[in-house]
Amino acid sequence: YLYILGHSLVPRLVNSFIELPKHSKYHFIFGQAHSRIIIEGIKNGNYDLGICAFVREEYEIEFVPIIKQRLILIVSQDHPLASRPSVSAREALSYPLITYNSFTGESRRLVDEIISGANVKANIIYEFEEESSIAAMLEGSQAVAIVPEVSILHHSPVKRIPLSDIHQDRKLYLVKARNKKLSRPSEAFYQFILHSDLTKYL
Repeated sequence: YLYILGHSLVPRLVNSFIELPKHSKYHFIFGQAHSRIIIEGIKNGNYDLGICAFVREEYEIEFVPIIKQRLILIVSQDHPLASRPSVSAREALSYPLITYNSFTGESRRLVDEIISGANVKANIIYEFEEESSIAAMLEGSQAVAIVPEVSILHHSPVKRIPLSDIHQDRKLYLVKARNKKLSRPSEAFYQFILHSDLTKYL
């Protein structure tokens, strides 16, 4: 699963699953990585299931959308935009930008689309794989970042601001090999995720 999901979603989801008596003896082996590595791990048999962003042209993988996360602006607490109730993407991108690196796939693509739609040349100063590193780098900085609203941001010293002209979500997917039968425990966990209200675990 994605690094950021280890903060709340995956631990809470797994604990709820194994609390059920029929699942109490199931054993999990976890791996954390960015989306492309997760997909490769499923294709080569290292993982049965994954939770990650969409990766294009992976026809051997079944992607089932399970989570939507609204894209927002984050800045340091003392940033000039910090007191604003909302900010346009064009104004936000007039400041230096901290964003995702190319390995993140869908997350970087969404930010690039926002940059293109704002018709500006973004001044990208740092690139990272996940949101906790992006948020940490904002401290004491005049830079901005556009990220999904993930739970770890509620515990970071950043200001979360809606984008006034952008209403876009990052989707996360439950993934598995399309033509491979899951083991009984993996199939049970797969169905548990599909039939759970994941908002209570975020």
